[in-house]
Amino acid sequence: MHGILPGVRLAARSRVWHTAPLGMAAMEYPRPECQREVVTGPAAAATSPWYANMAVRLDCPPDVTPEALFEALMALEAELGRNRVMETRWGPRVIDIDLLAFGAETRATPRLTLPHPRMFERAFVLLPLEEVAPETATPERIDCLSFTASGTMIFQL
Repeated sequence: MHGILPGVRLAARSRVWHTAPLGMAAMEYPRPECQREVVTGPAAAATSPWYANMAVRLDCPPDVTPEALFEALMALEAELGRNRVMETRWGPRVIDIDLLAFGAETRATPRLTLPHPRMFERAFVLLPLEEVAPETATPERIDCLSFTASGTMIFQL
């Protein structure tokens, strides 16, 4: 994360958490081929790779705005090979970087919503986030998640 914007510094990062694709919670883990193979098209739902999830906390100087950070993160995604126009929504992708929060800032624009509107519903967000921002991903929020109801299978490495 160093160098995405002047003065932005990596302050903390979580471990990597692996999550089964939606509806695939009964799939055995680990399946090494799931870590390498990315399938697109109609077969993608049946053979999607496990997702690798992590959270980072960044320290930003006062002149960095949420919008500037978001645009820098989207540019980083593109640089790493993501093409949002060509991919299926919620399907396999090379990388997915979300700006979950920016201090206490709130936004509701067509391009950026802060805090992220679904972050408190997702174990794959809250468990890594707990490691870098325990004040945000509190035990009460995590205890409210229903892993059984959502079909979530998640492992840390």
